[in-house]
Amino acid sequence: MELRIFLYVAPPFRHTHFDGKQIVVHSRHSKKHEIFSYNLYPGPSAKKGIYGTLIRQGEEEGWIAAHCSTVQVITPYDNIMTIMHEGASGGGKSEMLEQPHRMPDGRLLKDEILSRVKKDTLKYREPVT
Repeated sequence: MELRIFLYVAPPFRHTHFDGKQIVVHSRHSKKHEIFSYNLYPGPSAKKGIYGTLIRQGEEEGWIAAHCSTVQVITPYDNIMTIMHEGASGGGKSEMLEQPHRMPDGRLLKDEILSRVKKDTLKYREPVT
């Protein structure tokens, strides 16, 4: 396997070279793609850079780089179901991986009508995993 994508994280250089601005620089070559992240932490801009390089490499090699989260659940009937949520940043992909928020007595709050202060809940006999 040949390495083709390189990420360099060097936040101090933003003060010596970029007037304190957080910058991401791409250096694309025929055989490699370098990303220089002069941010406080790699964060979203470097993540977008990595995703962009994966899209490019996938196009060249014939595979798809999906921007997604996946979760695998086991139903009460022992069926295994894998869900892939593909979407843009801020589309709720990571929330899919969270455990449901429960009320103190273990029930799930299904909805709440604020104008009438009516609450509706779901009750399970055993915890959902």
